[in-house]
Amino acid sequence: MKVDRRKWDLFAQACDASFKCSAYNFGANLTQFLFGKRQFFVFYACNDGFETKVGQCALRFFDGAYHFEDRLQLLPDFDDYWTACMRALLSQIGSGRFHYGSLWSMDRDRLGQLEPIEGTRLIDATRFRMQYVDFSTTEDWDAYARSLHKNVQRNLKKAALENPDVRIDIRRGPSAIGLLNRSNAVRKLLFAAKGMAFSKSSALVRGTFRILTFRHYSVNAAVMTGTKVVGVFSGTQFGRSMFYIDGGSLPGNRGLSWTLLIAMIRMAYTAAPTGFFVFGYEIEGSTEAKELIWSRQQCNIVERPSSLFEFAYKIP
Repeated sequence: MKVDRRKWDLFAQACDASFKCSAYNFGANLTQFLFGKRQFFVFYACNDGFETKVGQCALRFFDGAYHFEDRLQLLPDFDDYWTACMRALLSQIGSGRFHYGSLWSMDRDRLGQLEPIEGTRLIDATRFRMQYVDFSTTEDWDAYARSLHKNVQRNLKKAALENPDVRIDIRRGPSAIGLLNRSNAVRKLLFAAKGMAFSKSSALVRGTFRILTFRHYSVNAAVMTGTKVVGVFSGTQFGRSMFYIDGGSLPGNRGLSWTLLIAMIRMAYTAAPTGFFVFGYEIEGSTEAKELIWSRQQCNIVERPSSLFEFAYKIP
């Protein structure tokens, strides 16, 4: 089916889908060119003779399996239609192997809703928890700021007192490419401190590709004292969700890493006061990155159980 990419994305955003569901996804378009076309599907519910669009999804076939581009995207009022939509989709496609979900998905855990579908067999599954700030639970920005851990509040005050010439440079879309060299200089120092190799040229290529992949939604920022970059942020704003993709700051930044992070969270709140700032995921049972998880928890996050899985389907 022919897709109006703008309308597709607006619907995906209404479903609180992740940026990976975007029809403008250049990475998916490249994959389509290399491995075959994406297939787009739309789901309707019929009531009293009137059809209402309730969902959509995109799949691509490669390596002997169908891969969902993130998930089934359903409007919140029709979330319970997941099993019915998946059953209809599988009946349309036929037998095969399927990969569902991504580690950026804001979808809830769907394993229990897959099980009732006749002909499905679970092959593998990874459960994880999405960690994010839910702005709808706070009265206003000031209330959220007061809910931050005292350590964060102290660092913000310290940064304001010790860095009178602080400046945050925020770029959207392709203009963010102009920040990459300075951002990669920070990353190179961070890698060197850990005794790890870092290629600025490779990082420049990867960063440029990522920005162009989600060129309509990319948000990049750097916090500076004078002309010196001490911290960087890379994210994606899709609908009412801001996704924190990557970031880092120099040691001894005198609280400016928190200044940048909270500024980006506030930017997300201003854009969507009932939306989300998505930090990322934590794999169930993982004991890694405890410091990272602790830094997220200081921002008053909530968690949503989710999963990605591989399954086989055989027409009953």
